Amino acid sequence: MKILIVHAIERNTLQLLIDAWKKANHYVKACNMKKIEIYDGKIYCDQEDIATFDIALFREVRDNTDEEKMITAYLNDHKIPIIDTRIRDGKWGSKINTYLSLSKAGVPFPETMFFPSIQNKKFSFVSTRVGIPFITKIINGQQGKWVYLIHNESEFDDLKAHTTHEKFLFQRFIENDGDIRVFILWDTILWSIKRKWQEGEFRNNVALWWSAQHVDISQEIWDMALKATKALWLQIAGVDVIVDKKSGKPYILEVNRSPEFEWFMEATGINVAHHIISFLEQTAMK
Repeated sequence: MKILIVHAIERNTLQLLIDAWKKANHYVKACNMKKIEIYDGKIYCDQEDIATFDIALFREVRDNTDEEKMITAYLNDHKIPIIDTRIRDGKWGSKINTYLSLSKAGVPFPETMFFPSIQNKKFSFVSTRVGIPFITKIINGQQGKWVYLIHNESEFDDLKAHTTHEKFLFQRFIENDGDIRVFILWDTILWSIKRKWQEGEFRNNVALWWSAQHVDISQEIWDMALKATKALWLQIAGVDVIVDKKSGKPYILEVNRSPEFEWFMEATGINVAHHIISFLEQTAMK
């Protein structure tokens, strides 16, 4: 099988996928969107027509770029299966889109507000709706960057005075003992891990934890994670769930379309790349 991986960012998991798939005797090409060339009415990557592949997997791309739209349209015209459905069908995503889609689907997530600019917003306006303290993050941040915990008006005004970013999300802070990452391949949950943060941290991102271990999840969280991926038209996803320390109620925090799994493989011994191969083989044959 010929597998095309379309990407914009180089990460360790990209090479893990390539190495594992080559061992399974598949032909794999990782195509950075910067290498795309168009001539003779075709789209090429390293002088190879991308329409000659059996399936295309999009990883670590920025939704809704002109290049992504162009590549997607070309692959669709040639009936090449695309993972994920969201990209295939042009349902471009963002953190804002995620919360709106989850809200429409009735999936619980922390109270959230979005503003294209925060310069004219007051602390009282936000805090009365999402509580104190609250989380603020830019809509295109990753791996815990540009995420802040705001406790009072002084911190809020300081953020406004020093930020160079616009388009902020504000979200209720949920007191917790770590979060749960659920890894999903379409309608199958491969495993779930509970992650603990470093001392003094409130963010449960991979680069900031001090521990991660397998955890069995309740049927409620199981159903919630699957419902979230369906609502966002995703086939491969890492769903982050947080459980309120006081009420015990679970909430969806994030749904990641290109989840990292190097640390999952180390923590669980599960060969994630092998599972993804099997999933792509089944999808390509449909």
